Amino acid sequence: MFARVSSLILLCLMSMSLMAMPALTTAPEIEKKVLTGPAPEPATESDRKVAVASAEKWLEYADSRSWERAWAASSDFYRKEMPASHMGNLMYQHRKPFGALKNRKVKNVTYKYLKEGTLPGEYLVVEFDSEFENQKVVEAVITYKEKDNLWRASGYITDDGKPKKEAVKKVH
Repeated sequence: MFARVSSLILLCLMSMSLMAMPALTTAPEIEKKVLTGPAPEPATESDRKVAVASAEKWLEYADSRSWERAWAASSDFYRKEMPASHMGNLMYQHRKPFGALKNRKVKNVTYKYLKEGTLPGEYLVVEFDSEFENQKVVEAVITYKEKDNLWRASGYITDDGKPKKEAVKKVH
């Protein structure tokens, strides 16, 4: 999974570093404390398909720099916390070194349940092996199941596989 994460994590306004990617936390007891407990029914195959489609559409908007559309396709919580212009600036600065997208394919979809924290609920983390003009990266779009039962983007992280000296940082 994500052995090391790029120093810039975008769009993770809730306590995603604790729940989204187990490899990002070095303390399994934190994951157990925050993520365990009775969850609703685990995500179905239909949920996974909808979350993947949502993540792909969100990345399509990001790839074309359609920041307003990406913002509109994000979770309600995210839209309340992050102005579209700020999101676009962060995404542009983070992804600019990658160059143009050449290829992207789904690598993994992981279900997570956050029982406490800023935004408790169900998440599907959709990972992609992505090849850009200047480098290969693993992208992850964290989707959140909203009250209308639709999965919407609520976070984005990348990992280029290169060793990092810095700790994971959140960007708010």
